[in-house]
Amino acid sequence: MLLLYKKLLPVCEGYWLLTSHLSGYYGECGKRGGYMELCGFSEDVKDQLYKVASVDLCSNTSGQILASLIMNPPKPGEESHELFLAEKEAILSSLARRAKALEDAFNSMEGVLCQKAEGAMYLFPGIKLPEKAIEAAKKASSSHRH
Repeated sequence: MLLLYKKLLPVCEGYWLLTSHLSGYYGECGKRGGYMELCGFSEDVKDQLYKVASVDLCSNTSGQILASLIMNPPKPGEESHELFLAEKEAILSSLARRAKALEDAFNSMEGVLCQKAEGAMYLFPGIKLPEKAIEAAKKASSSHRH
């Protein structure tokens, strides 16, 4: 998606693009790493944004190495490319199965509706309270005000 934005935005005058990248499917427990990319900002603005970003929590060295490897994965023809693709697919499939299991569990509950997880393990179930529960809460709330 980022590449699409970067291809389209140069035709627009005065565009700004700020991207920040962290774990994605390759997140490792205890590892923190990432990078920030700024496009279309003046050098003065870039300097200030980098200064602000640099005072944030610093990632550990191995986390930054991991981020570097993520941004430059094995390429077709390289020795570990096939293994990389197999591991990536296994991780993504596992995440999708677990997200679907959680979604199904929420949706099996009475009064709960959960949208499909998209791109992450974040689910946002909605809870529909029975009308009697809402009325009782309103009544209890109004009796406490007096």
